[in-house]
Parts: sequence; C-alpha cells; structure tokens
Amino acid sequence: MIGVDIVYLARFKRLLEGKNGERLFRRIFTDDELRQCEGKIGNARMRSMAGRFAVKEAVIKASKGELGLADLKSIEIRQCDCGAIDVYGARDDVTCRHYE
Repeated sequence: MIGVDIVYLARFKRLLEGKNGERLFRRIFTDDELRQCEGKIGNARMRSMAGRFAVKEAVIKASKGELGLADLKSIEIRQCDCGAIDVYGARDDVTCRHYE
C-alpha cells in the first residue's frame, strides 16, 4: 500500500507560530524528533517538522486503517547526518521527498 501526503508550508508555519503551536507539536512529535529540529533556524525548522508530519500522515494512510491520527506520536522519524530518514513504528518502507 502507498500513502501520500502534502503539507502546505504556509499553513504549517502558521500552526507552528500560533499560540498553541508548541503544545500541538508536543502531541504529534516525539522528544527526539523535536530535538532534531531544535538546532535548525528559520524556515529550516518549519520545513523539517512539516516533512516529518507529511511522512507520519502518509504512513497512517498506507496502514489501511490500522493506524489513526491518535498514532502520530507513535510513528517516529529519525534523520541521519546524510539526510536519509528512517521511520519507526511503521511496517512499510517509506520514502520522503519535499519540494518548494
């Protein structure tokens, strides 16, 4: 099964910068994911978080109903220094690309 998701960066940025943005992201992302994004500045942080969110949504869509929005935090996206990602908490292989 293939899952695809698109995140509109402008909308995601508004959520991130909103008054409840940090609280919302603590419900979606693991502590390790938030730490990986912390060191990034400007749009790089927002884009990294948006990409992770898109991968999580795609995994949920590909799960054929086995996972739902309540499982977002149980899916963890880890990025190595070379930029490749690994997805934990999902059964299927995942590839991630994002475009401006």
